[in-house]
Amino acid sequence: MTQIMNQLINIIAKLFPHPVTIYPMAPANQAAWFPGPDKSRLEVKPAPYTSPDAGQMVVKNGAVAVNPIDWAKQFVGDKKWKWMTNPWILGEDVAGEVVEIGEGVTRFKVGDRVISHAVGFYVFGNRPEEGTFQLYTIVRENMTAPIPDSLSFERACVIPLACSAASCALYQKTYLELPYPTFPPAPLNGQYILITGGATSVGCNAIQLARASGYKVVTTCSPKNFPLVKGLGALYAFDYNSPALEEDIVAVLRDVEVVGAFAIGPGSVELSIEVLSQLGDSCQKIVAKASFPWPKDDPKNDDEYWEYMKWVDGWNDKISELENQHGIQTRFVEGAELGRNELGKIIYENFLPGALAGGGYTAAPEPQVIGNGLEYIQEALDVHKNGVSARKVVVSL
Repeated sequence: MTQIMNQLINIIAKLFPHPVTIYPMAPANQAAWFPGPDKSRLEVKPAPYTSPDAGQMVVKNGAVAVNPIDWAKQFVGDKKWKWMTNPWILGEDVAGEVVEIGEGVTRFKVGDRVISHAVGFYVFGNRPEEGTFQLYTIVRENMTAPIPDSLSFERACVIPLACSAASCALYQKTYLELPYPTFPPAPLNGQYILITGGATSVGCNAIQLARASGYKVVTTCSPKNFPLVKGLGALYAFDYNSPALEEDIVAVLRDVEVVGAFAIGPGSVELSIEVLSQLGDSCQKIVAKASFPWPKDDPKNDDEYWEYMKWVDGWNDKISELENQHGIQTRFVEGAELGRNELGKIIYENFLPGALAGGGYTAAPEPQVIGNGLEYIQEALDVHKNGVSARKVVVSL
């Protein structure tokens, strides 16, 4: 094949004596497609290879992670996130190698190892080319960070979405509005923050970010994960199943300055409201919330689904009542919003590259690698949906 190509190039050179550029053929791409609500299991099929627009790159995916939003879309089909048309390519977390650069990209070059939060799922992305469940994904420069050679793709891909969501909760205006993280971490400022669900992927990132901003972190998790969250920077960790949980947290926070709470996991919003309501004027009465209740048993048909949604409306009404009763504000976190404001640059350009290279940021929690190949992504979604503890489900590619 090489001899034939060389002969072809020599023939072209004789026909066109002036220099010409020989462009290689586009790589063959494949994807694990979401076909639609009537047949929601992913199907591995060919996908187009698309070149990047300005401010974008193409990454050859080395590993991808799955998230609740992915299997939730599989489950609800066209009942939610209706802007996506079928078939679609899901997936947001990716680590891999840059293979093509779009106009205006200055921070990266072909061959760079990176992590990225891809945004095909969101309205401002809204195209399958920006989903990660494929071999080649278009990513955006302001949501991409380089990773050191010492960090494997499988470990690295646990970071992006969780880091984005945590950053949106901690730093955005109208949320907790903390000072931006630094590396080395800012000196402790004497103020505290409550972050529930510290061993989740979002919690692991939120703890590290808050500590890098100079805050003392109080968190909740299973006792077996106390070493994990304290190793990431939490000062206090409490058993989320303890009957004295609320009382114990209040005892720590009652006489100190508290900047608010970031609620992650079942029951966390109610817990956070009750805790903050018992603190004085030195507490900022804001709860950023990253999750909502999911039924123990999945709805089996449309009637059960809509009954569940009616129940969610009731839960939201209950939270509103608690807000009014205790003077607490809660705000739901949209995990990709930093891609539309200055925070994307702050995190992915100013903070993560140095923190990762300098050993000041840990890819956590541990990846649970399901297999190697697109055909394993559906299995990864099933595993994640059934529940994992202090792990993030990953597929190598």
